[in-house]
Amino acid sequence: MEKTKLIRVLTFCLISLLSLAISLPGSFSTGPIWPDGQRYTFNGILLHDMVRDKAIFHPYDYNVRFYAKYPATNLPYGPPFFALVFAATFSIFGISFSVARWVVAIYTMGAALMLWHLIYHINRSYWRAVLAVSAFLFNPLTGIYSRDITPELAVAFYSFLTIFFFYDYVEYEKKCFGICAALAFSLGYLTKPFIIPLGMALVLYVIIRRKWYILYKRESLLAFIIAAGLIVPSTLLAFKYATNELGGRAIPSINMDLLLAYPIIAIKCVPILTVFATIGFIIGLLRKDNLTLLCLLWTFCCYFFFTFYIPEAQDQKYFFTFLPALIIPFVMTIDRLYFLLKKFRLNIVLIMLLIVFFAHGTLSSGVSYIRGYEEAGKYVAEHPHGKSVLFYGRYDGTFMMGIRRVIPKGGPYVLRGDRQLAVRVSYGKAKQSISVESSDNIISILNKYRAGYVAVELKPVLEKDFPEYNILMQTIISNTELFTEVAKFPIQTNLKSLVGNELVIYKFSFDKGVNSAKKLKIPVPTLGKHLEVGF
Repeated sequence: MEKTKLIRVLTFCLISLLSLAISLPGSFSTGPIWPDGQRYTFNGILLHDMVRDKAIFHPYDYNVRFYAKYPATNLPYGPPFFALVFAATFSIFGISFSVARWVVAIYTMGAALMLWHLIYHINRSYWRAVLAVSAFLFNPLTGIYSRDITPELAVAFYSFLTIFFFYDYVEYEKKCFGICAALAFSLGYLTKPFIIPLGMALVLYVIIRRKWYILYKRESLLAFIIAAGLIVPSTLLAFKYATNELGGRAIPSINMDLLLAYPIIAIKCVPILTVFATIGFIIGLLRKDNLTLLCLLWTFCCYFFFTFYIPEAQDQKYFFTFLPALIIPFVMTIDRLYFLLKKFRLNIVLIMLLIVFFAHGTLSSGVSYIRGYEEAGKYVAEHPHGKSVLFYGRYDGTFMMGIRRVIPKGGPYVLRGDRQLAVRVSYGKAKQSISVESSDNIISILNKYRAGYVAVELKPVLEKDFPEYNILMQTIISNTELFTEVAKFPIQTNLKSLVGNELVIYKFSFDKGVNSAKKLKIPVPTLGKHLEVGF
């Protein structure tokens, strides 16, 4: 059903306002809730500072120097284009977590608008397009991840954009759309590689639809060249410098827990959407709806990718990658129910119940917040002492943001406890051998880097049972002549795992410690060929 231009403009404005209303709550009062959000933000700060300091032709050396001061980056393993978007935004609006949150909010709005345009363009159904956007925006997972610094909503935007161009290229042979699809998919990959299942689905779709000739067209060849030119260099850099295992992985042992992990997550997180989408897949295939077929392939590819390639990461955060693929079949089911109930005059009741259900899910997801880390960083920056500060806690990037915002250039070096005191491959996993085995080792490290402060969580999440943390706390408690408590910052949060926690800052008298006569300049840590890859 065609709508007037005025109605389409009003719909555009309403979707934009709803997207911002859902994604912006808490954007001015808290930093990232997901720890990787700190890495994504500092990747943007790194690129911002690199341009500011005119060091774009020496990226490796600058990366090492930046990491030595603010070890909260994960380039090139982290999404480079996501960082580039942050860097550009920071250059205009300044550096803060609030600005990063606004970037995610704009991506949320873009994903919703692109979904509306995709369905309206293909089906010419205003009703289906609005319903699809409602299902996408009014669910708890969108509420959670649009209110944090994550690339999930950005990937959803690029996914919808890719499908829009790809579908028109394959079904209607619009020449330039193949190149546009390659660009959209490549930018999605550079935002987060977990868009890979969509790429697999596109290939399967061409095979099933027997559109072989598409692959031999000049536009297709050019699209492949563009995609390879954007994706391959970033991938090679990630394999070269990342310390995480990114290559071929052994197939996990197959069992029911593994196979049912994501179906259970789906039923638990979005039960109505999952059940109706399953029915919608059947309806769409019976009607020979090509868009439903593409979404089904997308869903299966996501399932196999996350179940067998990344089996250790079974979480609702990864399931969110599935969610966009379920929207269109969900709409197929509701559309069918609407017309079945119309003759009983219950169609409006159905719509109202769905709106109430989804709105309740979004509102009940709440707004998580964490405060205290950035304030502690500001304290260290505003009370200079020594050349560095040792931080041991979970939200180290937020702590560093406090220092970075007070002192944009120069300032103390941050020594990450999980890097300076232990050898780690990834977050939560420590090798058997650690860097420190006694209090003397810790005091020696602090003196070597002339650490004026030690900031440590009294009840850190996950780290509390690590041996180097226990040795650090024992060192502080048993050497009161060297460590003086100067500030305490309660962690203000509504996350159950952090309630009651607090961050304590100790002033370290490095002139009294071991090797105090030998005052060294801060050396740049030797990272070898590996750069920090995050948690």
